[in-house]
Amino acid sequence: MKLIILIFVAAISGPIHGWHFEESTDPFTGESYRHSTKEQVDYGRHGEGARLSLASDGRSLVLTVSFEFFLEPSQGPLLVRVDDNRPTEVPKTLAFSEKAVRVDLKRGDAEPLLAQMRSGQRFYVRVEDRHGVQRTRVFKLNDFAAHYQKVAG
Repeated sequence: MKLIILIFVAAISGPIHGWHFEESTDPFTGESYRHSTKEQVDYGRHGEGARLSLASDGRSLVLTVSFEFFLEPSQGPLLVRVDDNRPTEVPKTLAFSEKAVRVDLKRGDAEPLLAQMRSGQRFYVRVEDRHGVQRTRVFKLNDFAAHYQKVAG
């Protein structure tokens, strides 16, 4: 019996290969919060994973990319690309102890990127780590359009 339980725990604590949607209500304000998260399937050369999250509280829509390494703390733009489209620089802010970047998708100039993501196959993110090494992470965008609809409402 113990062996079965251990196998079950290992299966649910492993990497998330698809999108995971959650909806919750803030107990203080009563506001609804929705988000979808996808763990990167390809872990890169150094074995560190990354997560792509899309979240909304009804007023804002935020894309967050979290890494397992520290990022260069400069506040320069984030370089992203969808499929074979031209790379785009988007304004970002650091989050989660400099291991994540956040992008405000309610900006007027974010719609072209969102349109590409909704119809695209792969989303590329290029960041610089704390040691000055350029790192690229690639996320499969399968089911992104459906999760965008769930989160953005």
